[in-house]
Amino acid sequence: MKEWAAWMGEKVSRLKLKHGRGDGLGTFEALEFLVVGIHGKWALWRALSLVAVCDPRFQGTNFEQLATRAKNQHDKVDARRLECARSALCPPTE
Repeated sequence: MKEWAAWMGEKVSRLKLKHGRGDGLGTFEALEFLVVGIHGKWALWRALSLVAVCDPRFQGTNFEQLATRAKNQHDKVDARRLECARSALCPPTE
């Protein structure tokens, strides 16, 4: 799991986001990627919780706690993403 997270972090860090433009688009894009990644983590914990009953490698792992933590992370990042959406995506009014 740690290897996957490191690989994903490397790929995301190589993306050239539009930081510094002043319109917030780079921040919005970064938060979009983060929301997608956290959702993937949440979905993985849910799937592994089903597998845990028949695979002893997962015995003792609290997937419910991990899924709850991922959901909380998702909610916080998504709220920030939505705050950025208006300034990043709406044309300025004159």
